[in-house]
Amino acid sequence: MSLRWSYLWIALLVLGGCTSDNEKEQVLARVGGASITVIEFSRDFEQGHPGLKQGSDPKAAYLDHMIAEQLLAQAGYRIGLDSLPTVQRQIKSLTEELLVGRVFEEDVARSVSVTPADIDSLRRLDAIQVALRFLPAPDMESADQLRSVYLENGFAEAVAELSASEEGMRYVRAQDLETDLVSPATLDPIVWEAIRNLPVGEISFPVSFRGGFLLVEVMDVLRTPITAEPGAEERARYEQVAFAEKSRRAARSLIRRTVADRDLRLKKAAYGGLELALWNWLSSGQEGEMHSASSLWERLVADSSLFAETVLDMKTQTIMETSERSWTVAEFLTEYPHDRYPLSLRSGDEFRSDYYDAFGLLVRDELFIQKALDQGFETAPELHAEVERWTDKWVYEAFKSQVADTVTVGVEDLRLYFERYRSDWPEDVSLESVRSEVESQVRRAKTIAALELVLTDLRIQIPVEIDSEALEDVDFSALDMNAPSVQLFKASTGRPAWPVTDYGL
Repeated sequence: MSLRWSYLWIALLVLGGCTSDNEKEQVLARVGGASITVIEFSRDFEQGHPGLKQGSDPKAAYLDHMIAEQLLAQAGYRIGLDSLPTVQRQIKSLTEELLVGRVFEEDVARSVSVTPADIDSLRRLDAIQVALRFLPAPDMESADQLRSVYLENGFAEAVAELSASEEGMRYVRAQDLETDLVSPATLDPIVWEAIRNLPVGEISFPVSFRGGFLLVEVMDVLRTPITAEPGAEERARYEQVAFAEKSRRAARSLIRRTVADRDLRLKKAAYGGLELALWNWLSSGQEGEMHSASSLWERLVADSSLFAETVLDMKTQTIMETSERSWTVAEFLTEYPHDRYPLSLRSGDEFRSDYYDAFGLLVRDELFIQKALDQGFETAPELHAEVERWTDKWVYEAFKSQVADTVTVGVEDLRLYFERYRSDWPEDVSLESVRSEVESQVRRAKTIAALELVLTDLRIQIPVEIDSEALEDVDFSALDMNAPSVQLFKASTGRPAWPVTDYGL
């Protein structure tokens, strides 16, 4: 498993309240030429890992982690890591996603409306609340293994296995993977569909979710009567949820209209052949280690498996045409934004549906991006702010990866670590039998130590200013610091809606 799987703990759609423009702009801390505003800190803190909110002053502790990450990002900028091809691809993809979103918002504003019947339907659903447990896994094999452990030994043992096998979740506790009572309306539709008929106390089969898999157990169900009339705040929340759901349906309709407008035609033989070959390749898990910002074609070229070779052999076949141009299989797989619209592997039917939509999405995004550029949307301040926040995160990750590449792990390092944490493994386990796991943990520990040394120098070189009064005024008194972190996901990408501070530093 990789560290990013820890982001899949609990995926809920949370609709927050409004924040004043003054609060959004108020600077909480300055790190060199960069700043952290109150709203940025608030979003990050609320979604952040509980382990970063420790001590007598959790807000100050968390802010220090945010500052450390920003310092390391600035170190990355100094050596040009923002120019790396992987970072540039991520920036390009995010910019295109935001441009498409802006045009789509305009279309939705004209075509989607929320009725009283929509609100009543959600209120009836909201009368049901469920408490859930989650077990994340990167692939079907790992998910099946976790489910077997759960069925034989219970949830706690499954969490223990997850903790032992996942570097980024080494200290995860059972309660970190549990929710309080939540409404189905706040759950991702995929999760709700998987558990809506699941008996209390039973674990679901693996659910394909955001590129990985989840096992879900319903711990408790609470049904309450519907009140006479919702208040203004409650009604506003229902309107947002209903609007989001109807927008998803409008998106599919928009794809169909775009296909019709551009006279998109699919070549039957190439379409059918690629569907089968692509399903075999993606479902085999061969492409899982490739960088998410890489195109499907780049991942295929880097893969030596027979599944990839089957797809590559089709590269020159024409697969679709519009009134303006045609695409070969290689061109389609190069241009299709798979990082924005991953093809579902939950079932063959879902894959076929996503695969069919992919051609319309490619044409639609091309059209929308050009429309957005023609209207000057790329100069919007909010777009630049979003791209800048994520670029900082990606440059930080690139710098962290670069430091990790300089770390060496010797035999003596492994021995010392194994002896120090001997109680983490059963008595009959030898170092050699868990060598890869120990090496991974030693490498991570040495990387963190190396980054701390870099931070010591950066804190001397780069000025940091904190508005202590503004920090004191940020109110999180209602939050449970030991509660599981709630992650918001952006569209279908699996990327958190906010670049949450790395708890692994």
